[in-house]
Amino acid sequence: MIFEQNNTASALGFGGAVLGLCIPLYSALVHSVSYTDFAMWAGVAMAVQLVLAFLLTRLGGKFSVKTHIENGDVAAGIMMAFTSVSIGLLNAGSMSY
Repeated sequence: MIFEQNNTASALGFGGAVLGLCIPLYSALVHSVSYTDFAMWAGVAMAVQLVLAFLLTRLGGKFSVKTHIENGDVAAGIMMAFTSVSIGLLNAGSMSY
């Protein structure tokens, strides 16, 4: 949708998801004692972000984020981005020692 339809809402949601994942990955990288430790925490961070994305895209009716983003509703894209970043920050904070 980003490249074919020039969908701003989709770009905002995707950018927020990337940033929301990078924040806990950075925290895991800084606080890890080994590559194995980093890989485990990176897996946890990815799982948390995927669960959030799964839950948000499965909402139905007037709360359907997927439908709103497909229709180009920028507000839905911003909400998805900020939710992803917020979860990423909480995830990063919970990984620090």
